[in-house]
Amino acid sequence: MNRTRRFLSPRAGIYLGLFAVFLLFNSRMVFWSDDLRFLAAPEQYGGIGNWFAYYYQNWSGRVLHLVFVLVARMPIWVFRTLNALFLTGLAFCLEQLAACFVLPDRETPALPALTLAAGALAVCTSSLFNTVLWGCSTVLYLWGLTLCFITVWVLCLALQGREIPPVLWGVAAVCACFAPYAEQPAATLLGYLLVLLAAFMLTRRHIPLPFWPILALAAVNSAVNLAAPGNGVRTFAETISRWPDYGGYSLWRKLALGLSYGLDALTGPLARYGFILAALLALRLLLCRRWLPMLLAGVCAGYWALAAARDFVPALAGLFAFVPGNDLYAGGPSALPLTWLALFFWFLLCGVLLTDGETIDWGAGVTGLAVLANLVLMGFTPSIYASLERPFYVSNILLNLLSLRQLFRIARESRLPRGLLWVPAVLLAVYGLFTMYRALAVPVG
Repeated sequence: MNRTRRFLSPRAGIYLGLFAVFLLFNSRMVFWSDDLRFLAAPEQYGGIGNWFAYYYQNWSGRVLHLVFVLVARMPIWVFRTLNALFLTGLAFCLEQLAACFVLPDRETPALPALTLAAGALAVCTSSLFNTVLWGCSTVLYLWGLTLCFITVWVLCLALQGREIPPVLWGVAAVCACFAPYAEQPAATLLGYLLVLLAAFMLTRRHIPLPFWPILALAAVNSAVNLAAPGNGVRTFAETISRWPDYGGYSLWRKLALGLSYGLDALTGPLARYGFILAALLALRLLLCRRWLPMLLAGVCAGYWALAAARDFVPALAGLFAFVPGNDLYAGGPSALPLTWLALFFWFLLCGVLLTDGETIDWGAGVTGLAVLANLVLMGFTPSIYASLERPFYVSNILLNLLSLRQLFRIARESRLPRGLLWVPAVLLAVYGLFTMYRALAVPVG
């Protein structure tokens, strides 16, 4: 008991500190853009119910926007406190999922340095400011993704053979109801549920009875969101007014558009996080003396180091001139091979994540694919023109989850003293505070 308390106390203190920092950050958040329109809508349509009926018929099936209106009409501190709680919850999910199938259960709470790293990675995102963390967008991406991760975490515990309390099953079911009302978290949740179902079957483990209703809830609520008549109305309106050619795009051209968008993100705003992931992976393999995969990971780290530097070194910009998504063969003679080269490096990194240990790390490999898939999905909506960097958020957090997983595996597989893990944790925390300062100096919105 004393040993458990000793391990839990530092982590509890760190989480309280994270919540305080997140609350300070949210104190400067303002409502703007769609927030103001949503907040005024209930009066214009004769009540919240009438407004959402109109919204579902003419704009989208995102029930989370209804949740936003209900909460945002309360005193502002309620929304800001809930936002800080969700950011803290996201850090908790990152820590728990990174440790799944890596550390024995008794060791998971024994790494307060990685708790700090999880908190830092929850906020260190290139798309966090001025594009995600404003009112309804925050509810859609941050709240939706946190709800998705909570469900996945509970099911990962079940796959590990842990006894899940009924209350926790209930929490997972509620989260599975609401996460699908944000499209990217919905796709991420359904993908993870199918992978977990396959894992249960391949390992011939008993599938817990609550798994099936959770899967059904996620699928049904995703269908309700996608079936909203407003989705078709909005797609038609945006196609006519913003992207007249989009209605004639074939499946292949939409895929090309999504790939162009995704690769530009991975070698642009997300490149620094791709470098952090590849560098930590190479470091772990070096410490474990796995020379060939270490070399491959090092090559990938070099590629993303170049990508991260392209905004500062004009001569490097030509190395990332991707094929425009609306025309596969446009963009100059070097664009097409460079696009395939970027895909090669990404799949190479995913392959190393998948097969770099004594046993295949399916979780890391699948998450690596999900990073790109979440970006490619944007090619299948004409709203891509207006989304800017917001859809990067989900992929960014998945990248950070993979990076944190490498730190947990370093703790498990290398002979380094546990105290050295404070070095990357503190560096990440400093970077997180820097990004927080940027938001505090220039308020979001």
